[in-house]
Amino acid sequence: MINELPYREIYWNIPLGKYLIYPIFAVAAAVFIFGVVRRVKMWCQGAPAPIGPGDGWTLRSLRALWNVFSQRLVLRELGPGLFHFLLFWGFVFLFIGTLIVALDADAGIAIISKGNLFFLGYTLVLNVFGVAATAAVLYMLFRRYLARSDYLDERGDDLLALVWILVILLSGHALQALRLAALQPNSQAMAWRGCFGTRSRRA
Repeated sequence: MINELPYREIYWNIPLGKYLIYPIFAVAAAVFIFGVVRRVKMWCQGAPAPIGPGDGWTLRSLRALWNVFSQRLVLRELGPGLFHFLLFWGFVFLFIGTLIVALDADAGIAIISKGNLFFLGYTLVLNVFGVAATAAVLYMLFRRYLARSDYLDERGDDLLALVWILVILLSGHALQALRLAALQPNSQAMAWRGCFGTRSRRA
């Protein structure tokens, strides 16, 4: 119906999705924790940094949070820094979007699975930041492996990380396009990245 409020069916066309996603997540979380522990052990081998007066844990924690969320250090070099900024904030918003799905699917809080106008904004924001993150990864691949910047190395693990991030993002775009092609919801104009894929599929 044209006047029906938009919503999203969670785990559309994936009957066992709810039972598959969390075992896969557990494996991914274990790998992530293992990698973090290895890094922390390496960092702990270094000598402690000098701490000035009044530079305690609280101030240093606030400074670290500011550096992370403002991305001010990477933005010192505007071109590459801007794409790093887009990748970071793209995944921040995609993570928030995933948390909203989890609340809806597992906590029983109908946020996007029930018809409402919030879903339009949700869809638009995730589309914008999903495309921004994809553009950032493509730029990083181009700069590191095609343009070959002099002061960037070409380690295999860097390439693997960028490729996997790109696969995650592109698979999300492709799945959205397939869902829009099958369901033809009246909110699909807000999901313009998926609409583009749907039109390309029909052409």
